Amino acid sequence: MKLRRYQRTNYATLQGKTFALWKSYREGNLTSTGLLKAFSCLYKPSVSVTDAVE
Repeated sequence: MKLRRYQRTNYATLQGKTFALWKSYREGNLTSTGLLKAFSCLYKPSVSVTDAVE
């Protein structure tokens, strides 16, 4: 699938990984639990050390 608009590199990479995971799930190479765990690793919030202390 081609991207039809300009995207920042981080979001284009994230979308590519999302499509690859979904394709793997559709082909039966990944379980639903595995898919959700992989998505949680991709979309987890980044917490800095200073945010965690406060």
